[in-house]
Amino acid sequence: MMKRPREEASEDARKVFCYGLPFNVDWQDLKRHFKPAGQVLYAGVMKDKEKGQSKGCGVVEFETVEQAKKAIQMFNGTQVW
Repeated sequence: MMKRPREEASEDARKVFCYGLPFNVDWQDLKRHFKPAGQVLYAGVMKDKEKGQSKGCGVVEFETVEQAKKAIQMFNGTQVW
């Protein structure tokens, strides 16, 4: 799984994009996985509108930019289950 930060000094900088997720991972799994990095405000897995299946990517939003950066340091290159 790879993550990349948003460099803008806005609320988008608190969001971490994740890709390469297993198709069985849901938002609860994503939130639980990233919780050690900080307060997760939102976790979502993108799904195909027609089939309802995961696209294998998602977004995690943290309370602070620092927590988002910590998550990238902790989890970049790792796998979610």
